[in-house]
Amino acid sequence: FMNGYVARHNYEDIMRTSPAMKRCIELSRAYAPSSAPILIRGEVGTEKEILAEAIHNNSVAKDGPFITFNC
Repeated sequence: FMNGYVARHNYEDIMRTSPAMKRCIELSRAYAPSSAPILIRGEVGTEKEILAEAIHNNSVAKDGPFITFNC
């Protein structure tokens, strides 16, 4: 499927429950319907890729490929 680029996670898969992560989830739910690109920054181990997949799976592009760029 789409050359293997599939977002498998959703918001329910995010394990962190800190106020900061809850705010990230709240903001990402608001931005997900937008067609604008979203930049996610954070420390290693903060579930950035899971958050990115959740955003993708709730976006207008959810039927397209999920492509990550880690820098």
